[in-house]
Amino acid sequence: MTKWVIDGSLTKPGSGRDDPPLVSEPFLTEEGARSFAILLNEKGYTITARVVQDCGPAQTIVGADLLKWLNPRSP
Repeated sequence: MTKWVIDGSLTKPGSGRDDPPLVSEPFLTEEGARSFAILLNEKGYTITARVVQDCGPAQTIVGADLLKWLNPRSP
């Protein structure tokens, strides 16, 4: 079974914000993981996505690959 984990961190929490500085949430679907990652990105979090499979190493998605993953319909 494939599991997605979205990790996010705030480098500078805004004044008056109650957002946690670090977030890590597991998801069973890619769509749920992508939606959560987009939400965190909009709130100013730096994010990474990890794909964890039952057998085999986890794959981390960052940088340009993460942008492509967040916007699958863009050219």
